[in-house]
This record gives sequence, C-alpha cells and structure tokens, in this order.
Amino acid sequence: VICTMMYGVAAGFFGDGILFVYWSFFLELS
Repeated sequence: VICTMMYGVAAGFFGDGILFVYWSFFLELS
C-alpha cells in the first residue's frame, strides 16, 4: 500500500504515463 501511495505522489510530479511504465517494470522485477 505504501509503495502504491508513493507511486501516486511521484506520478503527480513526473506524469502518470512515464511513472506507470516504470512502476509496471518495477513490479515485474519484484
């Protein structure tokens, strides 16, 4: 949950599109 919240905050700064791709890739590694 915390990681998802952090993603939401980061997406607000950097833009949903790029962060969504990065986050999806990160989840694949974990």
